[in-house]
Amino acid sequence: MCGLKLSLDYSTDFLPRRGSADGFARTHALDARQISQKITQPTTGKHIQADPKGFHGRPGKSENSEHVSMTFLWIFIGLIFLGTLGALAYWLIVITEGVYLGRRAVVWMYDLTAHKYDGIKQYEADAERLFVVRPFLNHLPRHPAPTLLDVAAGTGRVPYFLLEEPTFNGRVIALEPSRKMLAIAADKLRPYGNRAALAAGTAVPLPFAADTFHGVTCLEALEFFPSDEAALREMVRVLRPGGSLMVTRRTGWEAKTFVGRYRDTEQFEALLADLDLMQVETRPWQMDYDLVLARKKVVG
Repeated sequence: MCGLKLSLDYSTDFLPRRGSADGFARTHALDARQISQKITQPTTGKHIQADPKGFHGRPGKSENSEHVSMTFLWIFIGLIFLGTLGALAYWLIVITEGVYLGRRAVVWMYDLTAHKYDGIKQYEADAERLFVVRPFLNHLPRHPAPTLLDVAAGTGRVPYFLLEEPTFNGRVIALEPSRKMLAIAADKLRPYGNRAALAAGTAVPLPFAADTFHGVTCLEALEFFPSDEAALREMVRVLRPGGSLMVTRRTGWEAKTFVGRYRDTEQFEALLADLDLMQVETRPWQMDYDLVLARKKVVG
């Protein structure tokens, strides 16, 4: 009896309450929902829904990885762009010294650096005598007091060391378009009085009559002229028949970056021959330059 009573008491928990017509149905519906909730999420009582962005709306691992990759890609592209700009600026300003920006840009750059130009170059008297003065004087036609022209004279390098040479008794005219470079040359050459003269001007056209000078020099400058051929033509014009021309030709890898302007040894010598020069001779000279000597043909 006792066991039967307990069984009956336990089973009455599932019977509808008295006075409710649909209590049985509601009870079983509620139990079904509770069971479903416990199966789907037993700890929180809530259904779990898939979130493609991860928990709490944050990007998933694959999306984060893609974002980081794109960031590094843009950084890499930016560095390449800045490096290219830097290389272009170095080529335009340092290697070619503004020649592709026009003559005014070249002159402006030399005006800007005139005060420290000699300090950068650090010319030594013995080296200049060996590499500049002696080759030129040995090539000059015999004359007791030759008149010489130095084109693109800068701060007066060639005139100064020529006039310092005891065996030279001639006169030198220094032509330079940069006023500030010319002012430094004037201070340097003042002790030599009328044996040194200065002129502000460019290589094309040269402000001198034809057949004026016994010798013409132009060192480390031809590659920076708007046209090296036009400048050389003018130098030959003012040179006396039999007179000496001494110029330099840029060499090395930097010379080859002068797009549309670079000439190898054969091309340069052929150009000089076409300008009525003879006995053209190319010699190894200083770093990044060859020394080229030639003589103007004597007509008749």
